[in-house]
Order: sequence, then structure tokens, then C-alpha cells
Amino acid sequence: EAILAAAKRRFAEVGYPRTTLRSIATDAGVDVRLITHYFGSKQELFALCVELPFDPETAFEAILAPGMEGVGER
Repeated sequence: EAILAAAKRRFAEVGYPRTTLRSIATDAGVDVRLITHYFGSKQELFALCVELPFDPETAFEAILAPGMEGVGER
């Protein structure tokens, strides 16, 4: 819980590119290896922190299935 809370704060304050696993670990008071052990990569941790109102995989499949023409409208 401490790692997720620290990650959410960091991502919100400085954005994805400037957030490092090391900074999250420092904020959470844990070793950076715990983050990779429990959450994998920075990208995987970010995905857990972001609460989207839809399933991106399902939505993108539906948008792209008919082809590239009209993708902007869909």
C-alpha cells in the first residue's frame, strides 16, 4: 500500500517520465527491489495506479478492428 500511495503521488506531481522507481522506493521507505518484485516494471506499476473507466485492451480492439479508415471517428 505504501508503494502504491508513493507511486500515485509521484506520477501526479512530476509525471511519468520524471518518476523513477528509486524515487518511489525512497518515498515509500522500501528498497527498490521490492517494487520490481511485487509490481514488475515502472509501466506495470503505473497501470495499477491509473484507474481508467474502461478496459483499454477491449476498447482498442473494437476501435481498430474495422481498419484504419475512420479510426479517428470511432
